[in-house]
Amino acid sequence: MSKIRIKATVNDEKFLFKGIKKENKIIYKDNDVSVIIDISNIIILTRENLDFKINLIFDKKENTKGVYLLKPSNNYLELQIKTEKLVVLENSIEIIYNINSNEETINFKLEFEEI
Repeated sequence: MSKIRIKATVNDEKFLFKGIKKENKIIYKDNDVSVIIDISNIIILTRENLDFKINLIFDKKENTKGVYLLKPSNNYLELQIKTEKLVVLENSIEIIYNINSNEETINFKLEFEEI
């Protein structure tokens, strides 16, 4: 387990965090939201707080499904994810995707280094 400095870019907005890298997982807090990125043949991005939990699965070979759960009511919405680009390097991840065939394409890039 190593401590890391993270620079996240969502579309053109940049965010800085500190977190940990443990085996194939990157873990950090985005305000009150816990974020876990599980890196293997696919990428699983989980964002969770007291009110919601969202799981997004990215696979460059096929469209995938995700889930948005509202915890207080236990209602959930199934999400259709189309991954347009998925690049995993030693110190960065870049994912370009859209959800539910929405016209908005999301460009998510995560760069990290050991501290």
